[in-house]
Amino acid sequence: AATGHTVVLVDQTEDILAKSKKGIEESLRKVAKKKFAENPKAGDEFVEKTLSTIVTSTDAASVVHSTDLVVEAIVENLKVKNELFKRLDKFAAESLKHQ
Repeated sequence: AATGHTVVLVDQTEDILAKSKKGIEESLRKVAKKKFAENPKAGDEFVEKTLSTIVTSTDAASVVHSTDLVVEAIVENLKVKNELFKRLDKFAAESLKHQ
């Protein structure tokens, strides 16, 4: 996200997504405070620009069709992971399926 790529954050509920995005914002503010210590305004712009590239969804299948990369971070359960990827595979772009 910090390099300008659109990032889609997917989770089960809007509440979880809001908490996740707030955590990301807090982390970005810490980075900006150090990275832009001499120019706080530039730090604020960095945070806002980065946050603007992060969108959220509760429906992975609806966003995976336009995705170049999927990074999963769900429960460490092989059955659950396999089910997720089987579901996503139905909707994924062909270019993603062959990587």
